[in-house]
Amino acid sequence: MLYFLAIEIKGEPAEFYKIIGDELYNDFGLEPLYERLPFHITLKPPFFLSEKIEPLIDELGKCFSGHSPFSIRLSSVGRFGTKTIFLEPGPVDELHHLSEKLFFTVDRFVKKERTINRLSEGNVIYKNRHFHASLARFIKREDFNDVLKTIERGFSRDGWVVDVSSVSLFERSRRSWRTKAEFYLGDDLKG
Repeated sequence: MLYFLAIEIKGEPAEFYKIIGDELYNDFGLEPLYERLPFHITLKPPFFLSEKIEPLIDELGKCFSGHSPFSIRLSSVGRFGTKTIFLEPGPVDELHHLSEKLFFTVDRFVKKERTINRLSEGNVIYKNRHFHASLARFIKREDFNDVLKTIERGFSRDGWVVDVSSVSLFERSRRSWRTKAEFYLGDDLKG
């Protein structure tokens, strides 16, 4: 099965994610991302695990129980070239720290696999991560500037404060992702 770990963003920013997804679909024909996955910031990119997931879930529960909740701000609109537009979180120190712990925890299980996702290999990835919360992907080059203007027009200039109190383990299910487990920071596994 394919999995990834992320901070699921809820509340007003998640409502914006859905509203902007519908607007971009209606105006530009872009597939709404919310149909496939919730609004999130990836901490551990997708990885393959053919063994039972329960031992990893137990280990992740221990990993998260020692990490305190924290806050980030979705403070600006960013982009990767002309293909992806996202909201930029800050500060990212806590995200890097949490991501580093996850890479080492998950990789102990993933390295048992014959096929290892390239994004999981080495220590370089978590140190150089550009954390983001995607709003639009696979944008046609000729539509990019108009899509960017549409998102910027709807974005709150003050941004949004996001209280990070949990991390979700998502499992691939056909064309979408579903929550397999949710881990509460500073606490034991809840779901």
